[in-house]
Amino acid sequence: MSHGQDPSDVASTYKTAVEHMRRGRLDEAGRSCRAILARRPEHSGAAHLLGVIHQRRGEHEQAVELLRRAATVKAASATRHVDLGNSLDALGRLDEAIGCFERAMSIDAMCRPAYVNLANAYQKQSRLNEAIDVYRRGIEIDSQQALLHSNLGNALRLAGQMDDAVAACRLAIDLDPSYAGAHVNLAAACQALNRDVEAADHYRHALKLDARHSQAHNNLGTVLQAQGRVDEAQRCYRKALEADPRCIDALGNLGAVLRARGRLKAAAVLFRRGLAMDPKRIELHNAMGNLYKQAGVLDRAVRCYRRALELDSDSAETISNLGTAWLNLGRFQRAAACAREAMRLKPSWAGAASNLLFALNYNPRLTSQQIVTEHRRWGSDHASGVQSGQAHDHDPAPDRVLRVGYVSPDFRRHPVASFILPILRHHDPKRVRCTCYAELEAPDAMSTRIRGLCHDWRRTRGFDDDRVAQMVCDDRIDILVDLAGHTAHNRLLVFARRPAPVQVTWLGYPNTSGMDQIDYRLSDNITDPPGARTPGSEQLVYLDHGICCFDPPQPANPPQGSAGIQGRARPSPLPARRAGHVTFASLNNSTKLNRDVLDLWCHVLRACPDARLMLLRHDLRGSLRHRIMRRLDRGGISPQRVDVWHRLPTTRVGRGRGHLEGYARADIALDPFPWNGHATTCEALWMGVPVVTLAGDRYAGRMAASVLHRIGHGELVATSPDMYVRIASQLAADIDRLDRLRTTLRADMEASPLCDGAVFTAGLEEVYRRMWVRWCLLHTNGSDPSACV
Repeated sequence: MSHGQDPSDVASTYKTAVEHMRRGRLDEAGRSCRAILARRPEHSGAAHLLGVIHQRRGEHEQAVELLRRAATVKAASATRHVDLGNSLDALGRLDEAIGCFERAMSIDAMCRPAYVNLANAYQKQSRLNEAIDVYRRGIEIDSQQALLHSNLGNALRLAGQMDDAVAACRLAIDLDPSYAGAHVNLAAACQALNRDVEAADHYRHALKLDARHSQAHNNLGTVLQAQGRVDEAQRCYRKALEADPRCIDALGNLGAVLRARGRLKAAAVLFRRGLAMDPKRIELHNAMGNLYKQAGVLDRAVRCYRRALELDSDSAETISNLGTAWLNLGRFQRAAACAREAMRLKPSWAGAASNLLFALNYNPRLTSQQIVTEHRRWGSDHASGVQSGQAHDHDPAPDRVLRVGYVSPDFRRHPVASFILPILRHHDPKRVRCTCYAELEAPDAMSTRIRGLCHDWRRTRGFDDDRVAQMVCDDRIDILVDLAGHTAHNRLLVFARRPAPVQVTWLGYPNTSGMDQIDYRLSDNITDPPGARTPGSEQLVYLDHGICCFDPPQPANPPQGSAGIQGRARPSPLPARRAGHVTFASLNNSTKLNRDVLDLWCHVLRACPDARLMLLRHDLRGSLRHRIMRRLDRGGISPQRVDVWHRLPTTRVGRGRGHLEGYARADIALDPFPWNGHATTCEALWMGVPVVTLAGDRYAGRMAASVLHRIGHGELVATSPDMYVRIASQLAADIDRLDRLRTTLRADMEASPLCDGAVFTAGLEEVYRRMWVRWCLLHTNGSDPSACV
């Protein structure tokens, strides 16, 4: 076709292209458009049509070039500017897209897509007030459009104007009862108001109207997941992806469920699919970082968080995530700096400040007083001034059955479970009725065990602090016990609302809460020696039988060559007999392997020149492994004497208790500091491996000492680094003693309150009773009951 050819031929070809497009025959329409443009490059109609074809295929770079040509001709329609804006929007070029939508509105004030898309672009830039204004302008022009009212409701929800959001969505439904999107937006507003039952009903109604509404399936899944119905939620996410394989929200949510259940490879596939569709999706980069962190591949986790920060350098959540990765890598200063930066960007976010406190406990350069001061600052900044609104009109009878609530995110396969199981198992129902408040993302088999032992079980995941506090009030809890402290997913701000008359912190965190609203912290006279403790915000109460009661592990795969005793692995023969040398070992959290710890272990190894060191943890790889090996080498320890493994070389270490297989290779366990091993110490002793510990100046550094004293082995507790080396080297030189310990340590544990749930729990209940009596005295006559606790 030449420039001089009959224009009717061009018109005929263009008409054919339009007909192909109308029938969905994109390839044929594209060929016709290209034929026109090959002869008539200035043909704006063909350029526009071909640009729309590229747009529908997700080829937005090609689309923009063509659509811009079509939109810049004289008298271009508003629709052309909208289409160009849509591709620019898809490419993340929001400022240019906004310009296109505004131009479309200036050409045609009745162009509804221009209002909708302009407002959507503003929302992506978090310019919610401007988005709301655009929707309202559109409604002024055409008040009968359900889409505008529905989208206005969604924007109002995001802006926190919940009542107006609900009203706008209801009006959209009145205008068009068959509009599924309006029901979805109304459901989302109800969900934000914690009206989950109502939200689920609206999502289900939307799905009756449109069974393939992917966002309705996805959002219904989030409601069900918050209710603890994770299997149903997972099915919803899969239905969302069946309806729309490009539903990135569903990819992320399904991936998060799989990650929480330990199916890391399957989760990674979903996250990568989402990133292939939208490489700028920050939450997916964070999700990949969290996955790598959980898998122990910390260097990759750092790269994922850094990529997310390239996209949004002011994301407090991403900076906080990066800080936790630095902490796991032993970079304490970087971890603290990230936490402080997250706090600066989001001052009201108590979680970022908790991350800082958690990290401080690992730093050997800080004094206990410095750390406590930071905790008190957290209490002042985030917990003081919180309105409780609770009258605490509980029956002040001192001898009645006490309602005790335990609050934790760790009612799952986790060290805390090892310590709470025997308590729940042995609570006397004539003395205590217990309720567990579970902040669980994905319950597992351990969750089921715990749930079967308590009287009542409450899911708290997804509920705000006011709602959880109301749960506690409705349950009439007398004594509320925090088992998490400043660890991840804690609910300390529930305690700030003081929903129970007596509030306690215990077990899951080795320091004060920093909150005046928590009355007591449980300890013992070894972890917090009388007269030597650093004051926290709570009153210290000693337990007579130690700080914990341990439920021995039940590994799925006993060590090779061992037989089961009541379903539990028997300690293996002493490895030194077979190997001809002693193996020191640590299976502790690798964040605890700081420079001071490694340097002291070098002293131990130099004192025992034939001995070896084995370190086993799932994240001991990459730069973390290199750092440890380099430090040991600087301490004069040849790499040939050290095994640093992220899994055992002859068998893959499974999730949960599979790491116990490592103790079949260990003769002596070396305990780190300033944060000792606790569950790890108990596990080592259970497997017949003596633990050498250095008692520090704070609770975190004296937990292992408490365990060892309780089972009658205080001789393994050092009070100075020199003594630590001496105890370890003397043990290594006495193979017969190691052999005896191999076979007797478990019996020593079983004979002590450490593994006697009935004795320990009876003592704990007596402490609860004294706390309750004190409250009763204060409540009834205001007398000073300080001697009661």
